[in-house]
Amino acid sequence: MGADVLLEVVDHLFLMVKVLDGEKDGHGEGEKTDQPKDDLKAKAFIKLGQFDKAIEEFRKAAQSDPKHVNSRYNIGLVLLHDKQDIKSAIKAWEEYLRVDSKSERAERIKAQMEKLKKMVK
Repeated sequence: MGADVLLEVVDHLFLMVKVLDGEKDGHGEGEKTDQPKDDLKAKAFIKLGQFDKAIEEFRKAAQSDPKHVNSRYNIGLVLLHDKQDIKSAIKAWEEYLRVDSKSERAERIKAQMEKLKKMVK
């Protein structure tokens, strides 16, 4: 099964989830969950090795819920670990810190960013 077919299957699965959540045509407001559907879709794209699509979906999740920090965190993870793009990961986590600057995770991110900044100098 080719990557294009897998991406189409993922899109159809998420349309089915939306319909099951009460969205008659797959559009509009569904029930609120702690995890935006775009975030779930992004994780599926990671499993498929489609990292750019995953980042795109995490960004949609962040836009749909401006306080959803996990999507911002995950953008940094994908950029760092999967795309090997340290500078972009740092930028993504700077965006994360605009939303959450005081949690334990934020402190860990700050420490990680300092290490990464030394690596790219």
